[in-house]
Amino acid sequence: MSEQYLVEARDLLEQLGEQIDLDGEVALQPFVMASETFTPVGPAHVDVAIANTGAGLVASGTIDVDLTATCSRCLSDFVLPLTGQVEAFYVNSSHAHELPEEQDFELIGDHAIIDLMPALRAAITVELPFAPLHDPECAGICPVCGINLNEESCECDSSSSESPFGALRELLSDEGAE
Repeated sequence: MSEQYLVEARDLLEQLGEQIDLDGEVALQPFVMASETFTPVGPAHVDVAIANTGAGLVASGTIDVDLTATCSRCLSDFVLPLTGQVEAFYVNSSHAHELPEEQDFELIGDHAIIDLMPALRAAITVELPFAPLHDPECAGICPVCGINLNEESCECDSSSSESPFGALRELLSDEGAE
């Protein structure tokens, strides 16, 4: 079964300037970005207003969710709180041809039903970090022995580890002496 957040909008469509407010929780499926999977800890909180502007229905508001993530430096799991800005535009199929080609919109479904889920997922997806960090000051893991440097220190000399850039380091050291 696909993920949906259906809203009945018949009354909204009948009155120009009418608005409905949604304030509640919705369950979300995990988000996958590249090799990272962000799994919701619990339901997301949705606070969205949907208004009839005459040209269509405009949804705007926020979605808040806590996701599990893995720190890209130390590989520890942590909870990542995110807030996304929800923005969506819905039109009847009979009016879709009147919109500019570059206009993003969703169609209002049969029986005046709109599915808010694509807008909710998009709002979170744009906020997902490419390289999640549990703390901006995360020390990561030792490249020699692999211990988590946030939890303990080691005696390893990481500068002596063989690196494909070791020769460059020595060239830069030699230039500084001149």
